Amino acid sequence: MGIARKLLMGGCALAILAAGASAGGRKSAGAAICASSAENSAMRIIAVQQELMDAALTCGDAARANYNSFQTVHNAVLRKYDKTMLTMFRRLMGRKGDAEYNSFKTGLASKAELRRIQHAPNFCAAAAAKAQTALAAKSAELDGFVAGTAVEDFAWPVEECSVMATRLAPIPDIVPEPNPLRVAEAAIPPAGAASSAVEQAKEK
Repeated sequence: MGIARKLLMGGCALAILAAGASAGGRKSAGAAICASSAENSAMRIIAVQQELMDAALTCGDAARANYNSFQTVHNAVLRKYDKTMLTMFRRLMGRKGDAEYNSFKTGLASKAELRRIQHAPNFCAAAAAKAQTALAAKSAELDGFVAGTAVEDFAWPVEECSVMATRLAPIPDIVPEPNPLRVAEAAIPPAGAASSAVEQAKEK
């Protein structure tokens, strides 16, 4: 086999490998652009945590007591969800994951503070209600608690996988049912055709 032929075959093999790697990369990237249900819950729980923290700093002794109790009672699950969220940001953004994770949490706290400044009485009352509901729930029930809790002014950094799957699902082919009136009209012969048939019968 000539050198030129060997080089050509080698180049083709490399091109095939590169194409396969590229396709695999696209598949992995596609699988990584949405959040699992656990990651979605983690973002919501951390958002509530940041709101309660801001309330603790600005809404008085009761709010501080609520936040401290929230942190103590649910410490283990809060750390688990915080780790889940950090892992998600690293998966989505690679080397920038840590910085984006910190930026996301800082943004949550800043938005909570802005809501407090604009609507202080309502903000403190809402935070107190959330804290009491969360404290009444067991740690294993925090998913259910946060799923039914409003998270105000919250921009999701990534869509939930189940929502994305539903949104991107192919639309089934729908065969329209025939209109009964049109079917009946089609079955009626034209007036001219009826007259012609009568004339033919007379001739016979």
